[in-house]
Amino acid sequence: MRIATVIAFGAWLCSSASAWAQGEFPLKYQEAALQHPLIASSFKCLRATPQKPSQLRGSPAGLSDEAQYFVAQMGGKPVVMALDCSGEPKLYVDTNGNGDLSDEKPLDGRIEGLRVPQFGPCTVRLPSREVTVRIVALGKDTLNLYPTGFMSGQVQIEGGTHAIALMDSNFDGLYNVLLPLPVSLPSARRGTRSLWTPMATAGFRPTTRYGRSPG
Repeated sequence: MRIATVIAFGAWLCSSASAWAQGEFPLKYQEAALQHPLIASSFKCLRATPQKPSQLRGSPAGLSDEAQYFVAQMGGKPVVMALDCSGEPKLYVDTNGNGDLSDEKPLDGRIEGLRVPQFGPCTVRLPSREVTVRIVALGKDTLNLYPTGFMSGQVQIEGGTHAIALMDSNFDGLYNVLLPLPVSLPSARRGTRSLWTPMATAGFRPTTRYGRSPG
């Protein structure tokens, strides 16, 4: 189970006054379905490259001429992918980071609620961490990457309890991206209010500034 700690130094509430709080609050990783509003709003769109990526060292055997290549930046590292829709949709992802797709097993596409091929979850090994994603193909030349969950918990500000969720929407494993949406967590106690969180620093122990979402 993944656990992170948020150190909260301040809260800017939607009023004329500023409120301050300080403390450490543990967060736990919470898996969520693709249809969850936080997951659905945290995707990265990839377009097919006009030619084979320069990072590509090898292609899978039997890959058709119709296959399209993609490059996703994850944690500052390019991750090569190939989508082949000549038959049943198959996706190859460079999960080990060696630039060679010939040693990767294909992910078979599933046609589910979105009526488009979905792949994964798929775990990509980065230099200092692993990132797990779901991938949706929107036609032959577009892929959407989605996280498989988020870090969630509760923080105490001005004596009140607030639900918090940290999203890894740039897929670097650092949970430091602003997602200005109301948060509604099953674990939040009755009477809690949602917050948006702009993360100020990278890593699993970030300095965080909080603001109360409208409504």
